[in-house]
Amino acid sequence: MTDNGCLHMIPRTGAVEIERQRARLKWKDTIRKKITEIMCRCGVPVKFSDAEQRSISADILQMAACVFNNEGLFIFGRPGVGKTHVAALCVRGFILAMEPVFRQEHGTVPQEVGYPAFSTVADMLLAVRDSFRQKEFSENDILKKYSSAPLVVLDDLGAEKVTEWSAKTLYSVINRRYADNLPLIITSAMNLKELEDRYNAASPGIGSAIAVRISETSKILSLHAARKKAASGRKRRRTDERV
Repeated sequence: MTDNGCLHMIPRTGAVEIERQRARLKWKDTIRKKITEIMCRCGVPVKFSDAEQRSISADILQMAACVFNNEGLFIFGRPGVGKTHVAALCVRGFILAMEPVFRQEHGTVPQEVGYPAFSTVADMLLAVRDSFRQKEFSENDILKKYSSAPLVVLDDLGAEKVTEWSAKTLYSVINRRYADNLPLIITSAMNLKELEDRYNAASPGIGSAIAVRISETSKILSLHAARKKAASGRKRRRTDERV
């Protein structure tokens, strides 16, 4: 009985694996074809939904790859140096690297997967506030979205109006992701010390807690104006060539 059972199971298992591989390739192909649409659904601004790697230096790309190892990334620099662009590239790469999960042990139909979430800090806080006045989504629903998504980008930290409530809400999201070992990308025009002081002024101690969590879990990437100037130079050269 045992031998017969094994003989019957071997070809069946092989057939399932073949079907799963076909389903996986089809799933990955669909993701590639719909990547721009998926990024927009994740909250990536349309302007950055078709971000390309060739516009980013190899050393920056190497550092940004930390999100694949469940590490965070803190990107800071003056407005216009490409912080949001780098964050969008991380989201793109993360989605393309995702693998399908099958519904059953021997199933061949992929189930729905959780995608990354991308938002400015101001918009995330606005969504939480709006939940107080409507019944469709609760405050917990919004916080869960940004606490449990496989990857989250919080863009433009420090640009929002900082209050005691906003500082504590922000810390709640950062701390939950820290506790669950989930990657978080944060962009800001301020460095960590400036952010620490800004949030401490609104809620003593919270700014320090936020800075500690970011420094403990994230690689620090400082972007400078050199990238923007280089891009402008390339644009001018192309214009000159056309002339």
